[in-house]
This record gives sequence, C-alpha cells and structure tokens, in this order.
Amino acid sequence: MTMRAADRTPDPVDISLFEDDAVLSWRDMIMLMLAISDNHATDALLQRVGVG
Repeated sequence: MTMRAADRTPDPVDISLFEDDAVLSWRDMIMLMLAISDNHATDALLQRVGVG
C-alpha cells in the first residue's frame, strides 16, 4: 500500500511525520495501528475492509 504524503491524516506523530510517500505492507500497517495507534494506518485499513 502506498501511503501518499498528501493524503495522510494530520497527526503530530506516526506516519504523518513522513515527508515523502511511503510503501507499507498491510501487515506493517496493522502493527502500526495496534502498537502505536497510528491514525492514518487505521484509516487506510478501515477503508480497505469497510466498517459495518
């Protein structure tokens, strides 16, 4: 998954601090979501699997 810098959820920590686009696996995004509560990783995963 490419996490585009322009699309990231604003946050003072986590992936939001990256200045460039980042390519992450879904597994790594789940780790970021669970281990450090990364909001952008969570948002991307929820878009992927849906809420319901």
